[in-house]
Amino acid sequence: MNSKPMILLFVLIFISLSSWADSESDSLKIKTRVFLDVENIGPFYQKNSDENTQDKTLVSLSSLKTTLKYNPTEQLRTEFEVELTKEEKNNHDTEVEIKDATLEWHAKRSLNLRIGRFKEPMGHESLMGSGSLPAITRSMVTSIFAPGRNVGAQASIILDNLGFYSGLFEIEDDDIDNGMASTSRITFSKYQKNPLNLDLVHMGAAYSYRDLNDSLFQIKDRAEISNGDNIVRSPRFYAKEQHIGQIELGTRFSNMWLMTEYYQSRVNQIDDQPWLYQGFYIQLSGLGQIGSDRANLSYVYKNGEFKQPKHRTHDIEWVIRYSGVSVRDNNLGSEASSLMLGLNYFIKKKSSLMFNIFMPNISGNVVNTNQTGNGLSLRLRHTF
Repeated sequence: MNSKPMILLFVLIFISLSSWADSESDSLKIKTRVFLDVENIGPFYQKNSDENTQDKTLVSLSSLKTTLKYNPTEQLRTEFEVELTKEEKNNHDTEVEIKDATLEWHAKRSLNLRIGRFKEPMGHESLMGSGSLPAITRSMVTSIFAPGRNVGAQASIILDNLGFYSGLFEIEDDDIDNGMASTSRITFSKYQKNPLNLDLVHMGAAYSYRDLNDSLFQIKDRAEISNGDNIVRSPRFYAKEQHIGQIELGTRFSNMWLMTEYYQSRVNQIDDQPWLYQGFYIQLSGLGQIGSDRANLSYVYKNGEFKQPKHRTHDIEWVIRYSGVSVRDNNLGSEASSLMLGLNYFIKKKSSLMFNIFMPNISGNVVNTNQTGNGLSLRLRHTF
């Protein structure tokens, strides 16, 4: 199955539908956002680093993304998203990528059908938009285990406090030949008042079966630094299938948000030898404003996801996250962890500065001999 003709067909449909719309109509929305990054990278994040390796500082246009949304009717919704970004897997070359290209039909109040290219329904952090993340980058566990975007079809049922999502997808990976995946997710939320002021509890779980079609399989990850090298690695072998399970728990109290996720993956080699990997993160973040006490400033929760509120000038956000992964089994592979501290300042409603410091650790099989140094990231985020 080749996904390119399907994406091209969707683009033509989108252009045709959009051409009918009045340019001043609320049904057509265009948004562009840009990420400018400055990163200081210690030897830890550099492949083949040794005792002579020094920190390096890199300035980059991390992302330039334009999103077009057009709703020709109340039931039919379309979205097309293109991004100029850095290649994720092997190098840091800039590429133009079609992110989302979706056609969504809201058959009834609670039933939605979607086709196109979009994120598979697994993992709260993975499904959050990059503009809502408290941190500059997603955690290692999400980067390694969450499937990301693929071409497919999905059905979902969304009720007041319950959501169910299930879809079939083609695996878009240069190393996997004609792989297919089935991914499902369920979420549940409960509003309550108690002495701890926990006004909302969110729970979720997901499972994905992935037919790897006897392809060469290896996990590589940059340990939460976008300009770093792939230092976290699993063994490389030919695999026939992968099972991924995930659970999540989140709560909102006052102006703070606590979130944790756990992933476990089993990859079966072509001779049926299993490889077991796992990882988790726990994250606490909070909101405030310089020179003001905004008692009503809190994270938004809708359709099974936490999101940012509508920020004002001088809003601030702090975040602490600890993540750990093990892609080591049968005495091969890496185990890594990272403590991240972050602070975000909203210059204006649509502009913010983000600062993160990463303190990493790694053991097992490594690709360098110098694992010292931290990572520093500064990002300017602006939406037009």
